[in-house]
Amino acid sequence: MVFARLLRNHIALVILTSLTSVSSSTLRLNTTSGILQGFSPYPGVDAFFGIPFAQPPVGDLRFAPPAPFEPKSPDEVLDTTQTPPTCYQISYITSASDKYSGVSEAEDCLTINLWKPSNATGNLPVIAWLYGGGFISGGNSLAPYDARRFVSEQRDIIFASINYRVNIFGFPNTPALTTKNIGLLDQRLALEWLRTNIASFGGDPSRMTLMGHSAGSISAALLSYAHVEDPIVSSLIELSGQPGLIPSDDGSSWEHVANTTGCANTENRLAEVACLRALPPRSLKRAITPNNTPTIAEGVAAGAPVVDNVTVFDPSEIARRGREGAFAKLPLLVTHTTHESDSILPADPVVGVNHTLSDLITLTGQHCPVAAAAGYWAAQGVPTWRYLFDGVFDATRPYDWIRSYHGSDNNLIFSGEQLFAWEEPSKEALEAGRYLRAAIAAFVRDPVNGLERFGWPRYTGEGKTLVRLFSNQTASVEFDDPTDYDAPCAQLQSS
Repeated sequence: MVFARLLRNHIALVILTSLTSVSSSTLRLNTTSGILQGFSPYPGVDAFFGIPFAQPPVGDLRFAPPAPFEPKSPDEVLDTTQTPPTCYQISYITSASDKYSGVSEAEDCLTINLWKPSNATGNLPVIAWLYGGGFISGGNSLAPYDARRFVSEQRDIIFASINYRVNIFGFPNTPALTTKNIGLLDQRLALEWLRTNIASFGGDPSRMTLMGHSAGSISAALLSYAHVEDPIVSSLIELSGQPGLIPSDDGSSWEHVANTTGCANTENRLAEVACLRALPPRSLKRAITPNNTPTIAEGVAAGAPVVDNVTVFDPSEIARRGREGAFAKLPLLVTHTTHESDSILPADPVVGVNHTLSDLITLTGQHCPVAAAAGYWAAQGVPTWRYLFDGVFDATRPYDWIRSYHGSDNNLIFSGEQLFAWEEPSKEALEAGRYLRAAIAAFVRDPVNGLERFGWPRYTGEGKTLVRLFSNQTASVEFDDPTDYDAPCAQLQSS
């Protein structure tokens, strides 16, 4: 087992290293960040890694809203051929942790990784990707988010992956600061950069889909409530994450770090902020958790979005706005996996997790919030599609006991059944991966009609409009009536 895990880590590192080792071309494009020199990491794919969209958030810009990046001169050429660092993060222990290692960290991390078809000429649809990680971890350079195969396979979609600050660096909840959800503002500024510059890459700024997983999905949903008039993007893909899944920060994260570092100063909060700004970033990281490897269930006080009624709203306010249609009415593709919590709860590597507890947490934290979101959109007549990911394939699961866990659909979206598999992929796994990627692409190309042409029914909340994917370890596609499936949610609401 130890050897197998070391081998998996090696594979992940090889994949990451390969992103920077194949740079035969000298592609150059003009942007507001300067002239970007890209490279070709894969046949038919051009890439630009580490595109800065904001000034480095260091010094006085630590704990501050992002400031737009300004090149030293209009003629400055930026090398965007190297794998950039992630933002400082705390690495959760999950059942798939070995796939998310091997990338450096830095505070100067507000960048975009972008893949495009080599022959892109203009007006291509765009995916803007927001990673998950519970708002305390994640990064656009992690091996499982390598989009080169997706772009190569689809041939007409641009994929842009956004870095944003997480944990206390992105969500500093102290009375001294009026703006606390700066990680969400990082995302917004990146989208503004893409709207301004994507045409230089052959993309259409009016055809951008915001797609996120877990915390990234929560962020996408929050954007639709916070920016009703100008969401920037034209459609949403929300994978396994709705507002309320992660509790709002109560300030304890900041207090813990301030106390641990010796910066605490309740008499002068501005001095407290100045003290924390002066410390090396690793000192803040060590103050959050000394060993950097907590489990999600431990609930490490690391920082999270806080309700401010500007960028983040509490669950009751989300429900009110949802019922009243007070959100950006963008076409929506929304989903969760059938057994999300299998990879999150503490588990015995042989016997696994408590399935009863896992299913209960999945029901309350994922299933019912996703059902509610799909219902809000459908009730307003907004084009809505809802699918349930039930896929269990040996190539994309670390243990025999684990079912369709949190993030297992991501593995197929990013060709993980081929690029970083635990086992040799079966014919069914390969077929399922191609199908799911094609479905995502159909929505991105045409968020209003693409999935209907693909054969999926538009979601209405009744009838056979819930798409169930890949049951019984096959590439099957079924259409279910959500009324029966969502019955437990109605029972929870009435209790």
